[in-house]
Amino acid sequence: TGADPRKLLTDTAAILMHRPYEKMPMAALGVAWVWAHVVENDRAALESACLAADVSWESLVAELAVADRLRDRVRDSVEYDPLARATAVAKHAMTSETFVQQVRSSTAFGRKAVRELGNLYTASLPAWIAAALADAHARDLQWADRELLLIGYGSGDAAEVWPVRVVDDWRDAAARIDVESPFAGAIELDRADYEALHDRRAPACEMPRPQPFAIAGVGRRYDAGWQDAGIEHYEVV
Repeated sequence: TGADPRKLLTDTAAILMHRPYEKMPMAALGVAWVWAHVVENDRAALESACLAADVSWESLVAELAVADRLRDRVRDSVEYDPLARATAVAKHAMTSETFVQQVRSSTAFGRKAVRELGNLYTASLPAWIAAALADAHARDLQWADRELLLIGYGSGDAAEVWPVRVVDDWRDAAARIDVESPFAGAIELDRADYEALHDRRAPACEMPRPQPFAIAGVGRRYDAGWQDAGIEHYEVV
């Protein structure tokens, strides 16, 4: 867009991202922060982080200038890290007062709620958007016409960034977002119960059955007389 990428990260009401787990958005933002300063040749801002990471400015710039496709680089070694230097510098840059106050603080909205969601995959970013808007409404924040930064990425070698603007009547919609109700009646699992469910075994604790229908079992037969392999069998609860 020609805009200063540093301002995309600092001049925004909130930064909302794909978040399969708590730490990944921060790790991604840290690298984005480093990249933004390299693009603008802001060497002074990263000087202490580069020194702490023992990474020279020249080698950092060279790493981020590589335009090769990731899949071409991993053919020889799946352990290849395309952003080893940037990640090392980011770990130190993320502790700076500027990053904490101007970037990390922008990820606070709705974060408490989305911590409970786990990995929602393609629903992850929309869920955080909803939680952030509900949180901002509860805090009575003035978000009308403010800009939000949305960042989506996945398992590939690309990401998308969308600067979006909040509409004037956003409060009407935000007031209808119900973040808390889905967590009502949550079941606390210990490690043994979690591992049992993960391994498709019945846990020791009694699990509530969904209503009005529940899965009674999954078919296993596949022969001339009957074929139901992989098909769920339902029963009325």
